[in-house]
Amino acid sequence: MAIDADTLRQRLAEAEQALHEVTVMGATTRLRHNEKWTEFSPANVGNLRGYISDLRGQLRALGDMTVQGRPRGRRVAF
Repeated sequence: MAIDADTLRQRLAEAEQALHEVTVMGATTRLRHNEKWTEFSPANVGNLRGYISDLRGQLRALGDMTVQGRPRGRRVAF
């Protein structure tokens, strides 16, 4: 099942807001992730960062160049 760019952007915005709540306020938050609810807290903030990175990668793969983040490295041959 392919996910369109608008849905990915919405999920990314929700995940970034959740990251803010978890890191700044120390809150526990829930996100819908892969058809189930996942709870994120300061204890597993790394998982949330990984989810955000994955969403950004999916958007870049769809050709969305507005996504922030480090682009993938490119091999250089001489």
